[in-house]
Amino acid sequence: DLVPAGRRAHRRRTGGGRVTSTALERSYAEAEQVTASWARSFYFASRFVPLAKRRAIFALYDYCRYADNLVDLRGDRPVSEVRHQLALLGATVRALHAGAEAEHPRWLALGDTPRPGHDPTQESVLAGDIRK
Repeated sequence: DLVPAGRRAHRRRTGGGRVTSTALERSYAEAEQVTASWARSFYFASRFVPLAKRRAIFALYDYCRYADNLVDLRGDRPVSEVRHQLALLGATVRALHAGAEAEHPRWLALGDTPRPGHDPTQESVLAGDIRK
């Protein structure tokens, strides 16, 4: 499901084709829906933030929620499988940060979100600290 981003072409891509503004907007809309569903108070408070920053916040929250759910909702999946999924997520984020294209539609918004002076690869969530 999660694959590292591919090589950069003209614009971000998904499924081998050019990403349309519709696909990017859908990614932002889905990130907003994740935020609204999982963090109602946070979502409400974000309404007072300018639109561009709010969209970036939703994209980042979607990533954080996804990473958190990989660990918290692992169920019967072996720890090694979850660590592997976190490693794939980490590779995806590092590739996006380096300017690569999002290979999975979910990460189009995250890849479109500017992060000047910030390196998300240094965040502890990418370390894969999972306990049995």
